[in-house]
Amino acid sequence: MRHMDMYKGSAVSFYCGFSTNKDNQKMQLKNFRMKIATTLLSEASYIKELLRSSQRRRYMD
Repeated sequence: MRHMDMYKGSAVSFYCGFSTNKDNQKMQLKNFRMKIATTLLSEASYIKELLRSSQRRRYMD
């Protein structure tokens, strides 16, 4: 891609907090993915329950 051919990098250093050791990094990424999945699934479960309760109220009225 042409725009990447011209990229020279950034003068600002970036530290994301991940280990430089490959084995530790794999474990950190695995834990991070589990945290994200748990958050997304719990929010989806909450929204799903809200929809169900609103449908129940609609049919009860």
